[in-house]
Amino acid sequence: MDKSWISLVDRNSQECMDGYEQFLDFAYANNGTKEKIYCPCKECCNRFLKSREKVKGHLILNGFLNHYKNWIYHGESNTPSNCYEDNEERHKSFHDDMVGMVHDAFGIPNIDDAEAGNSSESTQVFGPNEETKSFFNLIKDAEQPLYPGCEKFTQLSFIVQMLSLKVMSGWTDKSFNLLLELLIEAFPEGVRLPNSYYKANKMTTDLDFTYKTWDACPNHCMLFKDENKDIGECVICHASRYKEDDSNDPNTSKNTIANKNGGKRVAAKQVRYFPLKVRLKRLFMSSKTSSLMTWHAKERINDGVLRHPADSQAWKAFDTKNSSFASEI
Repeated sequence: MDKSWISLVDRNSQECMDGYEQFLDFAYANNGTKEKIYCPCKECCNRFLKSREKVKGHLILNGFLNHYKNWIYHGESNTPSNCYEDNEERHKSFHDDMVGMVHDAFGIPNIDDAEAGNSSESTQVFGPNEETKSFFNLIKDAEQPLYPGCEKFTQLSFIVQMLSLKVMSGWTDKSFNLLLELLIEAFPEGVRLPNSYYKANKMTTDLDFTYKTWDACPNHCMLFKDENKDIGECVICHASRYKEDDSNDPNTSKNTIANKNGGKRVAAKQVRYFPLKVRLKRLFMSSKTSSLMTWHAKERINDGVLRHPADSQAWKAFDTKNSSFASEI
């Protein structure tokens, strides 16, 4: 496919217009029945979903991302490979690559079975530890069909998409549990679905896409963690850690006192912390994002125009102060 039009300066030329149509035709051929795709203009940078008309308007107005020549967010394989038989197979391969996702999450190369050898050899390579067991369990879930004869979903791909819908739609845990119960009844016999949100979420915790939750002072003074994890009031403003009707004794641990209804005590405020290191590791492990982590040094246009944090004075000042760190792109 000719993509030379991406580098053209005149984005209103006929060659660019034809290129936009070529891109849109390709993207929608690999988008199933969805009405919106990620917009690859220089403003949106594949972050926002737009309709076909709006994407075309953005491309004419803002231009196409110069470095985006491997259309991985629109159905193209991340690495050169043999042509797929049809667009449906290409779509399935890109959007439902659960085995690839598991390999990326554990930093283990995704090689063909023929090259990998038998399972005992693989176990010897990776070692019989807990992480290895989690890896093989997830691979098993990623390869098992949702129910006997199901060709569209594996057990893991269906759970991942269900959890994604829960987050995007704001479903409660209870509504998720009720939906799972209904689906288990509705699907054919032999369906492989967990019966609760807790069990569904546990299947994906080994991918390390998790967060920590801490109780916080309702007036934003402090977090109840580390040496303060068991105290019941803020050491600065003395506000109660818990909602007013939970307990008359603010200094009692939340793990030992129940509220009037017999349940766990409810914190007045909480914060959720997403650990940085594990996310950086995942970005470098993933075959889909590792090349983007060095884009600032390898592909960024350094012409003095502020387009990226690397163009800012703050970034440059940090690099000057920490030359040893900055030398590793």
